[in-house]
Amino acid sequence: MKSKEFFTVKYEGADLSLKVKDFVSNEAALPLEVGQYLYVGYYKPFKNFYIDFSELNVEAVTISFEYLTSDGWVELPDVIDETEDFFKSGFIYFTRPSDWVESEQDSETNYYLRVKTDANLTATTKV
Repeated sequence: MKSKEFFTVKYEGADLSLKVKDFVSNEAALPLEVGQYLYVGYYKPFKNFYIDFSELNVEAVTISFEYLTSDGWVELPDVIDETEDFFKSGFIYFTRPSDWVESEQDSETNYYLRVKTDANLTATTKV
């Protein structure tokens, strides 16, 4: 059973949360492609999270982040992306949106960010 001590991470219907909570011994493939989403969620609104890559993306991409409002998914403004579009490990910082609403992904309700890319990541990218 997962606890509220760490983030929920979902990719293409798979729950990666338990795998990626340990920065040392586990890793999960993340070959994010155009039209796919990575969901990062927590039981309450948050304002940053860390991504640790064991295999980096080397493709020229632009990563964007969205959050859910009562009107649908909208782009998250003012993001500081230390990963530089998943080229290195780092924090993602942003101002916590005041209109952020919970959503359900694979029967799990959280405050989710939806991560997308404008080009396919390197197929061997791992977190």
